Amino acid sequence: MSCTNCTMVCPTCFCMTVEDGNAVDGSQASRTPVRDSCFTLQYSYIHGGSVRSSAGARYRQWLTHKLATWHDQFGESGCVGCGRCITWCPVGIDITKEARADERRFLGRPLMQIHDLEHILVDHPFVQGMHLEHVRTLLGCCSNRHFDSGEHLFRGGNESNEFYLIREGNVSLESDSPGARSPAPVESRSGGDILGWSWLVKPYRWHFDARALTAAAVLIVDARCLRDKCDTDHDFGYEILRRFAELMVRDVRSMSLQLIDMYGTRRA
Repeated sequence: MSCTNCTMVCPTCFCMTVEDGNAVDGSQASRTPVRDSCFTLQYSYIHGGSVRSSAGARYRQWLTHKLATWHDQFGESGCVGCGRCITWCPVGIDITKEARADERRFLGRPLMQIHDLEHILVDHPFVQGMHLEHVRTLLGCCSNRHFDSGEHLFRGGNESNEFYLIREGNVSLESDSPGARSPAPVESRSGGDILGWSWLVKPYRWHFDARALTAAAVLIVDARCLRDKCDTDHDFGYEILRRFAELMVRDVRSMSLQLIDMYGTRRA
């Protein structure tokens, strides 16, 4: 199969081509970038023919780029574990099975470990007690990501269009005050915690920096996707809002105790 469905729905595919156009009267010409797929025969075409003439060769190129050479280019896997390519494949080609087959071909050397994102999500405390239907609705907005120690998850003042379900590691919330030599730590979060609710309130801006204190594994939830699903399914929206209301109350209470500790008067 080379229908291109998997490359059209993959969140990390970005292949482009250029289409040239000319006015009928010859007065002007245009060159427009358009979305393309490495699965099309024309994508690798040069004079004399296509570099990858078979569908199998094109699938191999896509698979090895996602799971291997992507690490060389960007320092992480090109597969985020969302499962969209499996869902939209009309013949059910499963990238996880192909990866396991490649592991056996490469003398037992692991190519990569692909986790079932649904199993990862249901293990997080945020979804405990949530109906499976709502879990799967949330799953459609999730991606899996790892951050190295010292790497920022987000910076204060930037647009807030996601929140984070921390799986492993420790993350520090920090306030970058003017004139300060280094950001002041505000609070820390670890595995099982939720990070970020600025996506709920306009103008959707982060108020703090978030930095990984150790290597951290997180699920990133696309808030724009989630807001659309909440508007469409009000029962799901209520479930999400109820859980975030509890988080917001906890955070405000924690911040109040910090302020009391910093500015409260001490009794003799």
